[in-house]
Amino acid sequence: GGSWNGGPWFQYTTFNSNIPSNALVEAYMDQSGQLWFGSQLNGFFLRNSNGTYLHYNTNNSPLPDNTVQVIAQAQDGALWLGTFLGGAVRVVGANSVGDLSLMDRPALQVYPNPFADQIYVDLSEHQGNVNWEVSDLMGRSIIRGTSSGGGVSLLAVGQLYPGTYLLRTFGPLPSEAVRIVRY
Repeated sequence: GGSWNGGPWFQYTTFNSNIPSNALVEAYMDQSGQLWFGSQLNGFFLRNSNGTYLHYNTNNSPLPDNTVQVIAQAQDGALWLGTFLGGAVRVVGANSVGDLSLMDRPALQVYPNPFADQIYVDLSEHQGNVNWEVSDLMGRSIIRGTSSGGGVSLLAVGQLYPGTYLLRTFGPLPSEAVRIVRY
């Protein structure tokens, strides 16, 4: 078998290791020597020295998009991620899933994004009723509604055609907007 069997190379896959994804688009070693990976459609993750992985995605963190295309580290130790649809993300305290926080993130969190028929909007930062509107990229209003603040609301937006839209809120707090994508 030589180098093909137990040689100096080892292929890490979801079949022979705990790696969370095979579709990797970035590998980055941070200032402390930790190895981070960005994946296509499965978020990003850290490989611990014991061979386990700490995995972040849109289901277990405030990460806005599951395709992480680039990872870099700032001098202050924060990680910067470039995502496919969620823009640039600044991450601090990524030592465990519970410690992950996205700096300067808006109070309006939408997931999943992109979506098929419905989206959830986290209105925990809002109190009282929150009016919302989905508009196309030309600014034309398509759907309007009202949701209760203080929790997560389900928005049925299945009537939208595939494409990119803007979701805006109007309520007791200043208006916010986020780009949403229907596939």
